[in-house]
Amino acid sequence: MATLLPLAFGLGGPEILFLGGTLFIALPFFVFWLWMLIDCLTQETDPTQKLIWVLVIIFASFVGAPLYLFIRKIPRGRAAPANR
Repeated sequence: MATLLPLAFGLGGPEILFLGGTLFIALPFFVFWLWMLIDCLTQETDPTQKLIWVLVIIFASFVGAPLYLFIRKIPRGRAAPANR
């Protein structure tokens, strides 16, 4: 039955390879996007900043997630407390 499904939709070998390759490329981008969204929701303390960044990440997707990474996440990680 599983071998009949691609034939039912008119998919041959090249199409299946293309779809598999696209998934192979798109999946890491989606995981990165989701990681940035979750980080924003859990790490941002100011509700206004959180809302703005969530909207940027959602609506600007593949541009918004790297923006959040470089503007908020990396600098937040470098600003470790100096008290020891």
